[in-house]
Amino acid sequence: MKKLFLLIIVCVLLVCNLPAAVISTIEELDEAAVFSFSILSDNQGNSESGPISKAIPWIRSHDKFCIGNGDLFNGNNDTFQNILSDTKDWFHYNFYPVIGDHCNEIRINGVRGHEKDWGRSHVIFDMVDDIYNRPNVEFRIPSNRKVLSRGEQYDDRYVDFYAKETHGKFTVHIVAVHIGDKSVFAKRSADFMYNKVKELSTSKTDHDIIVLVAHDERWFSRAWQEWGVWNESEIDFMLGNTDMIVCASDHRFRRVHELDGRVPNQALIVDSGQCNATRGGYLEIHVFDNPPRFTTQYTECADETSRTLQAGAYKKYHILPVRNETVEQFHPMMKEINGPITQPLDWNNFPLEPPADCVPFISQSAGAAGSDPASYVDPRIGNISQLLVPTFPTYHQPNQMIRMHPIRKDYTFDQIEYLPLQVMSHRIAHILKMRVSLGAVTSDNWKRRMAYDHDLEVAHPWLFETYLIEDDITIGFTPGKKTAIYRYNFPADVQKNILIEGTRKMTCKLAGPNAVNITERITHGSKNPDLKPVTMSVWCYAEVTDGQGKPAGGMKIKNNKNRLSIELGKKAPETVLLKYAISYVSQQQAKKNFDAELRNQNFDELAATAKEAWDVELNKIRVKGGTLTLELGPKPNKKWGVQGDYPFK
Repeated sequence: MKKLFLLIIVCVLLVCNLPAAVISTIEELDEAAVFSFSILSDNQGNSESGPISKAIPWIRSHDKFCIGNGDLFNGNNDTFQNILSDTKDWFHYNFYPVIGDHCNEIRINGVRGHEKDWGRSHVIFDMVDDIYNRPNVEFRIPSNRKVLSRGEQYDDRYVDFYAKETHGKFTVHIVAVHIGDKSVFAKRSADFMYNKVKELSTSKTDHDIIVLVAHDERWFSRAWQEWGVWNESEIDFMLGNTDMIVCASDHRFRRVHELDGRVPNQALIVDSGQCNATRGGYLEIHVFDNPPRFTTQYTECADETSRTLQAGAYKKYHILPVRNETVEQFHPMMKEINGPITQPLDWNNFPLEPPADCVPFISQSAGAAGSDPASYVDPRIGNISQLLVPTFPTYHQPNQMIRMHPIRKDYTFDQIEYLPLQVMSHRIAHILKMRVSLGAVTSDNWKRRMAYDHDLEVAHPWLFETYLIEDDITIGFTPGKKTAIYRYNFPADVQKNILIEGTRKMTCKLAGPNAVNITERITHGSKNPDLKPVTMSVWCYAEVTDGQGKPAGGMKIKNNKNRLSIELGKKAPETVLLKYAISYVSQQQAKKNFDAELRNQNFDELAATAKEAWDVELNKIRVKGGTLTLELGPKPNKKWGVQGDYPFK
């Protein structure tokens, strides 16, 4: 039955999953996309020299519209207004200016303004075609109350707006606000943005892309953490109901990661970089369907005849260690609408919509699904039930004993009760409950659920990984035949705890400075009153090591009745492995299982072995004239064990 269920999953995925394509040029990306739009910022008024002069022709010819995210003028070389005001120019009709502090320096009647002159640059809207009366644009109506900016009072202006651009099935919703000099974010502007997102969220579909735009460094997080114009619940609401949040003035194109993991499927936050500087370029967003999603990359224009696809990290990136930045933040990225974010984005394995005549690509040849058919299997299918209980497909090697799945109500539940060391049967009989915690171990740690981020969960038949958002801990699991490894990535400079709990009959005994023997006894009853309960024993041998398999230092193993706590000090390594083996025969057999499989294996090596085992079995699937012929490995009665160790039934 399990083989049939696996076959159905694999066949459905292989027929319906998006085939991968190689995108080698930006022209290929243009051709594959439904449409594209662009975002530029910080051209500082220039349009005739530097990267901006090379970008403008490409934006005109390839994009449906362009968002100008601030510092479009600075009062010096403001030739850009000639383009915006030209009634024959594409920008006059398809440009949405978002004004930043430098924009306020624009010359009006020959007089240059100052950055602090809040809202002075509202005149930029007069340069584009009748924007106040466009049916797709809505401005915030100014109030009679003044705006305070750097100690001075300024009139409220038409500076915040909402616009929508519909192209085919997709509608891009732009909500833009003005943030003045020294990060002056007026509460009225913040309320306009929040209320518009709240309004749009009630009818948002997978073909609605909501984009929030303002010109300030990390303005979205600072609006809550520093300026207090939004509270925490409002920030989370907007994160969860928008798709892209665009910052600027930091002048470095990258994904802004400081709010990652707050809500499921949250918005992609990016800095739009600097168009006319040493790190010149502009953001180009390509939109795709099936599933609805968009890519974001920093497009560079060598000249008027070529523009380049961003491959890997933007070549002029620089990391600020104080912000815990990584190189990956500077890579191109993809966001599924109302779904997860992919970064870094691999153009050599880019998912594209299948053609109308798409057919299964499993065929009579053994390798028709490629060298890794296991990559197409999603063990989370069926994890939400409409009627009865959901399925809980396990992470294991084909036809082998060790099995695991996280214990939670179903996949929509945002907390994990615990992670077992072994699952013996469907829905019940989880052996040895494992949790993690930080700091001193308390009684509450043994009951506490672990909150996780759905978007950061990795699920393959041979590998499970999840991120615990409240503790900043990443847990990975990969199975052997009668063994497994849990990998923990803990935060630094804090006590780290691995907690294992059994039944009241569980016993533990140290087997070395970093090793322990565990004996568990499981009793099974029956609904038949004539049958007596049956008790069986399970033996486990476990070692705790660092990421390289060496004994983890600064560790204390404590046993209190049926609770085993492995406590690692503040100076212990951040990456820790729990390597263990299970036997239903004896404690000695558990140790032999460990030595046979794990003695010289690390986490990644075991995961590679497990994946290879799945690829071998899945490549045995054949399709003959629409009738499935299945050959999936050993018979169910095959012996499991090094020396006659059989599976429990």
